[in-house]
Amino acid sequence: MIQDDASYNDGIIFISNMIQDDASYNDGIIFISNMIQDDASYNDGIIFISNMIQDDASYNAGIIFISNMIQDDASNNAGIISISNMIQVDASNNDGIIFISNMIQDDASYNAGIIFISNMIQVDASYNDGIIFISNMIQVDASYNDGIIFISNMIQDDASYNAGIIFISNMIQDDTSYNDGIIFISNMIQDDTSNNDGIIFISNMIQDDASYNDGIIFISNMIQVDASYNDGIIFISNMIQDDASYNDGIIFISNMIQDDASYNDGIIFISNMIQDDASYNDGIIFISNMIQDDASYNAGIIFISNMIQVDASYNDGIIFISNMIQDDASYNDGII
Repeated sequence: MIQDDASYNDGIIFISNMIQDDASYNDGIIFISNMIQDDASYNDGIIFISNMIQDDASYNAGIIFISNMIQDDASNNAGIISISNMIQVDASNNDGIIFISNMIQDDASYNAGIIFISNMIQVDASYNDGIIFISNMIQVDASYNDGIIFISNMIQDDASYNAGIIFISNMIQDDTSYNDGIIFISNMIQDDTSNNDGIIFISNMIQDDASYNDGIIFISNMIQVDASYNDGIIFISNMIQDDASYNDGIIFISNMIQDDASYNDGIIFISNMIQDDASYNDGIIFISNMIQDDASYNAGIIFISNMIQVDASYNDGIIFISNMIQDDASYNDGII
């Protein structure tokens, strides 16, 4: 499809090889597979998936960009998620941005609540607030940062006057004068973290029991046997979880193996997930190379990219996108 002017569109789904010159003021649009969009200013709730090129995404709200995105100007974006191989030249004044996997960012000054994950290079991060930099980061100037978390193999030349900083795993820091509340963590073993609040466990952790945890972030090569009754947990990178029943608002990212995810609510599984039992899930998003044996009684599920599903009986409002194999989809309602 070629569309020159899609302004004021509502609830549109464009799929496969779309070119759109002007998508200003769009609402609830889903663009999927090899899209080129020159002007997406003032978009709301847009999902761009697979090999997108976007020159101007200023003033976007709630955007999700997935897979091989190039974005020249993302200034004044709110709530953006850019995933996989992103190049961003100017991200100044961004709010609540999540950049994941192989990002290059030249100027991130005055960012608030940013999460940069995996192989990031950042030249100037001065005056950042609440930033999380994860995995193989190089940062030349981080002076006057507040609430920063630098994780895994970081090199930082000047961290003077930092407050509440957490530097974790194999860090090289030349100057840490006047730092306050620093935590350095690496290769931790913890048997019981029950009833913990706001804990951050980072880098090669082994945890046997994390039941009743609140607001926990587990990052990098974690093994967790029992995570039942967790709330607002983020598991990132090569996690193995045997029992995640009754979890709420969990985000599992990158190469997860989960045996039992029954009764999960609002879960996002991203990248190469294997899930044996996802029965009774609500509002789940599975993205990229998922294998699911039993998805019966799912509601509002979105499966994206190379999914294999053996039994999807009694599904409601499902969207399956890109190279799906489904053996049994009997009794489906409102499927795309």
